[in-house]
Amino acid sequence: MDAREMDESLRALGGLIHAVDRRLDGEATARSLAQSAGVVRSVYELSADDLLLHPGLSRPAAEAVDLIDDLGRLMALEAFGRRPVFHRAAEAAAYFSALMLGRRVEYCYLLCLDARGRMLRCELLQRGTIDRSAVYMRDVALAALRAEAKYAVLTHNHPGGSTEPSPADIEVTRGAMEALRLVNTVFADHIIVTDREPASIRAAGYIPEERWLLQKPGDRFLTGWLKGMQ
Repeated sequence: MDAREMDESLRALGGLIHAVDRRLDGEATARSLAQSAGVVRSVYELSADDLLLHPGLSRPAAEAVDLIDDLGRLMALEAFGRRPVFHRAAEAAAYFSALMLGRRVEYCYLLCLDARGRMLRCELLQRGTIDRSAVYMRDVALAALRAEAKYAVLTHNHPGGSTEPSPADIEVTRGAMEALRLVNTVFADHIIVTDREPASIRAAGYIPEERWLLQKPGDRFLTGWLKGMQ
């Protein structure tokens, strides 16, 4: 973000703060918040309770600022329509980036698709630290079964910013592949979302590509999934 964009962002934030609480100097408060947080983006990621630690900020103003990421996430998701179609990892990654916008802790979702790649549902599996004991494989299988999914994609976010999967992430990926096999759902990928960029565990090769393709040999959806992502 350059200086001009920074000024515009601060003015917008200041305008919101002043509109909610006329007693506050909106722009001065916005600049102070940004200075304390490091960057304007980090201000939006703070909870209302965290924002209230800033001297002089009122509860209504803090709650209004806290809503910015929620509203941004809803607007970003709305652009995809009610039942988007996914044929490539890059398309799913864009959707997941919108889904995870402003998330301060880890969230794990299962995207369930029909035979044409159209979204049936995107089900929240877990909120908090992701590991195989937290993301129960039974829940993965049940989510796919309820949706009658032909294909499924797992996703979770790394609020810390690293796209490198942890050993637990790889273990969850292996477990999900096995759980989905039991309900005849093809597992297409596990995508990690960060503020910088999304990363495909499948594309990174942590699990041999042959294991992915053996789920349904010759399947065009499965073989074409990584085009443009690697």
